[in-house]
Amino acid sequence: MIYLSINNYIKMNFGTCKLCHNETRLSIEHVPPRSCGNKVRYNNASILDFMTSEDPLSYPFKGKVFQGGIGYNSYCNNCNTFLGNEYVRYYKEWFNVGLDLIQDSNNKGFDFTALRQNPLRLLKQVLGMFVAINPISSLVNNPELINFLNNPESKKCPKEIRVFCYLNNGPRLRYLELNQKGNFKSGKIVLGSEITFPPFGYVLVLNNDDFSNDLLTEITGFSHFGANNDYHLSLKMNKLDTCLPIILDYRSRDEIEKKIAKIN
Repeated sequence: MIYLSINNYIKMNFGTCKLCHNETRLSIEHVPPRSCGNKVRYNNASILDFMTSEDPLSYPFKGKVFQGGIGYNSYCNNCNTFLGNEYVRYYKEWFNVGLDLIQDSNNKGFDFTALRQNPLRLLKQVLGMFVAINPISSLVNNPELINFLNNPESKKCPKEIRVFCYLNNGPRLRYLELNQKGNFKSGKIVLGSEITFPPFGYVLVLNNDDFSNDLLTEITGFSHFGANNDYHLSLKMNKLDTCLPIILDYRSRDEIEKKIAKIN
């Protein structure tokens, strides 16, 4: 698998912690957690280089190979430890469910029940990952979001934030910071961020109550569950392809190649 991002750091830096906002030494926040398969070797390439290459679908990644998993210098040691203690093990349970589902290579749509899940805490882990990959911006500086993450029992997810999920088994990873995607037909613009690392992909949409996408499953409602109970979650979810580093683009390789051939 290939990792695509403009911003990725693998060593300790001094800076602003995105959770407590203290100026301090920053530790590496693995996205997703190392316990969820994030121990990969990868190449890092800018999205611009990728998209302007002669053949983006077969882009020959070159350069230094990084090891030890994909991570960002986003949180101080104390906040990193807090997030790990409060949310990671619940996300691991969710990760294991998805890992079992994507073994069915012939199925693209799934109706399933995830047993003994803690939806509130796993949602907070997902949001913590989005904060980690995004620069200091309106997302990171949202006090309601930071309070939501800092309080494990809080159910007050900011109203302007919506989170969607899908199953994924590649072929590309996505670590896309907040960016805009427009639709020429509708004239509508979506401001969002996307993280894809099998078995799941996540889309965070900001300030858009009207956004809908039939391919995605919204999990914003996970914020309504209790923090200290387990639940059985009955869900419908699609397994989507991620061939290009474009937010909300789930075309298969064949679909993209046919589109290119038609243009040429």
